[in-house]
Amino acid sequence: MRLEEFLKRHGLQSDPFASAEEAQGDAVLLRLCQYSPSPYGHPEWSKFCGTPPGNQSSIVFGLKGSGKTAMRLALAEAIARHNEANPDDRTLLVPYEEFNAYLENWRLAMEQIPRRRRGGLSLDSGKAYRQYWGLAHHLDAIVAQAVRELVGEVCNGGQTINWPEYVRHDLLFLAAVFLTEHTLDYRRTITELYTRLWGGWGRRSEKLRNAALAVGTLGLRPAMRSVHVRAIARRLGKTVQVIDHDRANLVWALKRIPARYLDTQPLAMRSVRPTTENARFETLDKVLRIARTMGYARVAAVIDKVDEPTLINGDYTRMADFIVPLWNNKVLQTSGIHLKMLLPAQLYERVRKADAQLLNTARLDKANIIYPLTWSGEHLYEMLAERASACRLDNPGEPFDLQQLFAPGVSREMVVDELARLKLPRHAGKFMHRCLCDGCTSIMPGSVGPDELPVIPDHVFYKVSERFEAELQNYARDLQEY
Repeated sequence: MRLEEFLKRHGLQSDPFASAEEAQGDAVLLRLCQYSPSPYGHPEWSKFCGTPPGNQSSIVFGLKGSGKTAMRLALAEAIARHNEANPDDRTLLVPYEEFNAYLENWRLAMEQIPRRRRGGLSLDSGKAYRQYWGLAHHLDAIVAQAVRELVGEVCNGGQTINWPEYVRHDLLFLAAVFLTEHTLDYRRTITELYTRLWGGWGRRSEKLRNAALAVGTLGLRPAMRSVHVRAIARRLGKTVQVIDHDRANLVWALKRIPARYLDTQPLAMRSVRPTTENARFETLDKVLRIARTMGYARVAAVIDKVDEPTLINGDYTRMADFIVPLWNNKVLQTSGIHLKMLLPAQLYERVRKADAQLLNTARLDKANIIYPLTWSGEHLYEMLAERASACRLDNPGEPFDLQQLFAPGVSREMVVDELARLKLPRHAGKFMHRCLCDGCTSIMPGSVGPDELPVIPDHVFYKVSERFEAELQNYARDLQEY
């Protein structure tokens, strides 16, 4: 029997389990987010999500396939729903999951430092992250992601904005410094942002004022201004290492900001180093001020995929050295930005072996840690049933009896026990998909009457279970502590 016919007879438009192995691009999960008020059926969901969605920092440690990415996608949907229903209490979601560009820019900046000044340490060494990558770099990257979201919303608004002047200068300054330079429309974006913030009259007034100063000082004032801005751009380029600045573009953008503003920015001061944290916290304050002016009550930064960057290359020691700087109580509890970290379970070893300094700095006892992110057989069974409900031909989202897919000899308890052994959503989805495929293969055409429901036979269930037993040996090392 063809799988499509099997599913159609059960009132399903597609295989609910075929894409369950990888949440990214999982169409069924996206549909489930639309139909279910609680699309992530795990008991720790509320602790991670927060009330309202995006509130409070939290750290999740889970194995590959435990549902971390699905948790991130479900959070994004929950925040979107909340924002739509509560326009006066919105949450700004800042995704921080694409690290390659930031790490590569940092590496290029570090290569400009002579190796002897690095104590002979190679940047290919895992120690490089522990010694040279710090909290300031993370905060710069998070600010860059937040600025991208804020600038995009302002530029797409289509209206001149009547904000306090210092808030408008804040956003223009942050856009100049933190918007990526690897885009052909950097100047167009800055120009459009300036137009939205000040309008056409504001731009004309600035041109008239600059022309008057040039004439009144015989061209001396513009020349001095240009030298001053170039010096600031040079300092910013050296200080913010995670952004690949084009010096000419940065100078061009900064010239649109009054000198009296630029001279008061800690990030542009001579004394600020690439690892200076205080200037970054003031930059975070600017982001929060802008977000609140735009009607956001909170900012949530979601951190995921720390195992994927090329420079980390799946090495758990490098991952830990890379992420540990964010385990900082000032960031987690008092910065005003709520961090939602989704980390590999192996990194919990750094928590278990944390020294007194890390424990005092991080105060992880207040970080809403979820460890381990595991699933009971019952929760996995409910999750699979919810996926099937999202794939109904009629009335998507209506409850679906998962047991109807199996022959009477396979009881609900047997399925739950098998899922309990599998532990992870990725394994559970793969198991159900194989049961469907092998079950259809074992059903001869015409052997099921038009008024009968085809089912997965008992022997197929047992056979797939045995095969999975062998495959799970590959995960024994990761699962042994569970």
